[in-house]
Amino acid sequence: MAQLGEAVWSRGRDTRDTMTLRGYVGVLSFFTTYGLALASAVAYLTLAWQPTLVSFLLVGLVVPFAGIFIAHRSDNWLVSLFGYTLLVLGLGAVTGPAVAMYKANVVMTALLATSGVTVVMSLAGILYPKSLESWGSYLFGALLALLFVRIAQLVMLSLGYPSFGYMPLIEYGAAVLFSLYIVYDWNRAVRLSRTLDNAVDCAMAIFLDVINLFLTMLRIFGHSSSD
Repeated sequence: MAQLGEAVWSRGRDTRDTMTLRGYVGVLSFFTTYGLALASAVAYLTLAWQPTLVSFLLVGLVVPFAGIFIAHRSDNWLVSLFGYTLLVLGLGAVTGPAVAMYKANVVMTALLATSGVTVVMSLAGILYPKSLESWGSYLFGALLALLFVRIAQLVMLSLGYPSFGYMPLIEYGAAVLFSLYIVYDWNRAVRLSRTLDNAVDCAMAIFLDVINLFLTMLRIFGHSSSD
């Protein structure tokens, strides 16, 4: 779900600005931080949860997709925030059991690495003066390729080939991909009309970039600590 529907990005610039660029970036940062903080709290509460396939699909897919649908169908920032919160609650809940698989020092290292990369890439996306819209097709193609690889890994693991569970080149490539998505989505976000609703919708996209980067960092540092 790192690539959201294109509805929010197609809005473009118009005369609906309701705040300065600095204020808009501040609000967007606040909403992104809100999502990450809430997801962290929910993940902590679900560390001991052992979901069944049905509950995992319901909480980790149905609820987040419902949230995305609600947010992008609305022009009211409060309704969009409700949808964003659904997304965060669902993904936060299924992140808990994933985090529980790793030692505390691995989780902290992944968290610090993700935080550092997010700050640097966010600043790059905000400050770069030109549009990075041309990156879109390449990033989306790489995201689709990663999705197919993940599916292939699950198939191979189910067939009894554990060596396919962790492939360093794929994990580092995924980390680079989600890092570039942070730059790309911030760069697009500051080129939209500066409204509260756009800030919420863009925060959803950036939240997804960051949560995917964190989970990838967990896999990288978790494997390194076990060597």
